[in-house]
Amino acid sequence: MAEYSAKETGDDVERSMRLAVIALAVFVSAGATASGARAARADAKRPPDTTILSAPSGTVASSTAAFRFAAQSTDHHVTFQCKLDSGAWSPCTSPRTYTGLPDGARQFAVRAMNRYGTDPTPATASWTIDTTAPPLPQINSAPTGTTSSRDASISFSDAETGVTFLCSRDGGAAAACTSPVSYTGLADGQHTFSVSAQDAAGNKSAPQTVAWTINTTVPPEPTIVSGTSGATTSTSASFTFTDSDASATFVCSVDGGPAQGCTSPASLSGLGVGSHSFTVAARNSGGNTSRAVERAWSVEPESVVNGSFEGSLQGWSSSLGTLSQASDGVQGPGAVKVTANAGANSWVTVFPTPRPVQSTGAGYVYHATGWVRSDHPGDQICLRIREYNQSATLLNTIVECMTTTTTWQQFPTMTYIPTAAGDQLTAFAYEPTLAAGGTYEADGMSLYGGPPALLPTNGDPSIAAAGDIACAPDSPQYNNGLGTGTQCMQQSTANLIGSLGNLQALLPIGDEQYDCGELANFNTAYDSSWGRFKSITHPVPGNHEYGASNSCASTSNAAGYYSYFGAAAGDPTKGYYSYDIGTWHVVAVNSQCSVVSCAAGSPEETWLRNDLATHTAKCTLVYWHQPRWSVGQVGDEPDYDAFWQDIVNAHVELVLNGHDHTYQRYTPMNGAAAADPNGVREVVVGTGGEELFGTLGARSTLEAEDNTSFGVLQLVLHPDGYDAQFIPAAGGNFSDSFSGSCH
Repeated sequence: MAEYSAKETGDDVERSMRLAVIALAVFVSAGATASGARAARADAKRPPDTTILSAPSGTVASSTAAFRFAAQSTDHHVTFQCKLDSGAWSPCTSPRTYTGLPDGARQFAVRAMNRYGTDPTPATASWTIDTTAPPLPQINSAPTGTTSSRDASISFSDAETGVTFLCSRDGGAAAACTSPVSYTGLADGQHTFSVSAQDAAGNKSAPQTVAWTINTTVPPEPTIVSGTSGATTSTSASFTFTDSDASATFVCSVDGGPAQGCTSPASLSGLGVGSHSFTVAARNSGGNTSRAVERAWSVEPESVVNGSFEGSLQGWSSSLGTLSQASDGVQGPGAVKVTANAGANSWVTVFPTPRPVQSTGAGYVYHATGWVRSDHPGDQICLRIREYNQSATLLNTIVECMTTTTTWQQFPTMTYIPTAAGDQLTAFAYEPTLAAGGTYEADGMSLYGGPPALLPTNGDPSIAAAGDIACAPDSPQYNNGLGTGTQCMQQSTANLIGSLGNLQALLPIGDEQYDCGELANFNTAYDSSWGRFKSITHPVPGNHEYGASNSCASTSNAAGYYSYFGAAAGDPTKGYYSYDIGTWHVVAVNSQCSVVSCAAGSPEETWLRNDLATHTAKCTLVYWHQPRWSVGQVGDEPDYDAFWQDIVNAHVELVLNGHDHTYQRYTPMNGAAAADPNGVREVVVGTGGEELFGTLGARSTLEAEDNTSFGVLQLVLHPDGYDAQFIPAAGGNFSDSFSGSCH
């Protein structure tokens, strides 16, 4: 205790009083401190308090568990006891680790001990061990195999409830997902989708995977190689077809019915009288279906009565011959035997009476055939079709002849297009020089007709084209415009055009009028035949329009051509122009290079190149007279190479030419005339009627050729492609059909 001095002032008294207060406070405080110390000494003798610092919780996927723990104690002599689940307490230190624990609910407990006792409230931690992965997910719906859809939707589920899912596409990183998962705009090719289930413990199942392939490429259109066309009396039909995609399958439809899987050849039976159609489309593994190609025909009633001569000869007569029943027929036991009368040695005929067709149908095409044999082989025997008006005046005739044999042989089916509706037709067989007592037999005599085999248009424009058309009226073969069968057949091809129905355009491909393109000849020969369709005509000039012929006195400026066609022929100083038909752009080119230069950089070539660049229609057709490529008499024409390169570069679909008096169809070709599916298809149609050339060669890109039949090319111009067929005129037997898609 501090000691203080005896002498005190007033201030000293005040200070003494303050010191007395402080001393009192110190005394009180000292008493309190002594009491707290006694309490602390008592607390230090208590058991410790245990705390778990870290431990697993919830549900975990690990069979190992580690625990960290501590105790609050003033006694530094602390130890711990641990136990797992219902096990016994055992000494432990922090951290405490357990391994290989089984699945299930677990509890860890720990208590601290010191010299004064054991923690009466041990610390505990509870958790659940789940190391079992969920079941493999089930994919409930997903694309499989090959599909044409770029979109995919996949739904999935798992037998274990409460799981979540991880999804991956095409080997990418897995990410959380829910069912269903949808994708859009996927690329062509193979795709995979994998899904795994994950439970609350983080256990993942193995992935469930599905794979599929997307193929959106449409296969090329098939080609009908052969099959029924035109009019027939048969109630059955058969078609063969193929596709350049060897893996493609086919779907077919008859008369607009549902499309069904089919294979080539496809045979039909039990067809009724009337018009029929057969369509076939190619389908690939992705389910993509090509544009269908179609063949139309009609089943017509037979016009000839008793043409099989079964049981009687009713309805048949002969000139210069006698008819008798024979029993060795080819279509049945019945046949007719014709015996030449005494002094015959001329046309010994067998003909139906009355004439089988009493009134020809408008636009109808007629066909005739028959079977013959003879006990005197080596003679000539003929089948003839004649057309009469209702006054019995002979209007026209065609004939097909062959040499007799002792066995039955059939005449090739003859095709005839009448000059007008409402006339009469007959067909009969005869031997021109059968001597008295000579015989021949006939069976299966047939004459029938119906609408021509037109390409179905489905509302799209239909056009016709051919070149090299009308003979000069003073030609020895002109025959009042009817020709001779081998020359001057412009009337026959005109009749064919008239039978084609609702044409939107006619494209004469040059050499419309022989020999020198005089206006007088145009007004006589061309006008009386193809001139019937002048209002829908879009011509191009040929060499004969410009007088480029040995028979012409001098080269003209095609005055007759431009005068006859007028504005339809374009500017007379150019002769080239363009226009549209439906969705197609059509370009008419003047190929008379000596008059209008065809060279690269010339005004016409520059115009052509610019016109093709300016008009960006998906589909384009170009036509001029002389072909760039030909295996016929005229050969290749390099003068038109600049034109050809322009149309190849512009991805034109079709180029039509004449000049070579043949029919030639090429596969699409590139600038070097090599086959190229993205190239241009050239078709030479110099079959308009003047005459046919006898020379044809071969080329790897040539798909079809003929020099036996006059005729025209019919084209149906669809928004994304075309259908085409070459239709023979009367007396012709060659036909061709093809299709293509626009670039």
